[in-house]
Amino acid sequence: MAQASAKGLLRLLRGYPETEAELACQRALMIGSPTRESVESILTKGLARADVGTEPEMSYAPHANLRGPEAFRVGGIDE
Repeated sequence: MAQASAKGLLRLLRGYPETEAELACQRALMIGSPTRESVESILTKGLARADVGTEPEMSYAPHANLRGPEAFRVGGIDE
């Protein structure tokens, strides 16, 4: 089973430059999900070279009904 998974990952990585494939594998290990599916997602979404500490872009316009992370901290924004 592990050998088949490894072969599947290697087959996937053949379509990408070596440096990009290496970065994607490192990112998958860093996020704790070293699977072919994770590596494929990282590669297809272009996340291999993305900064780890950056916030993802919001796909929606901010408005009054959205709360930020401070609303979920102990004590919240109203306390």
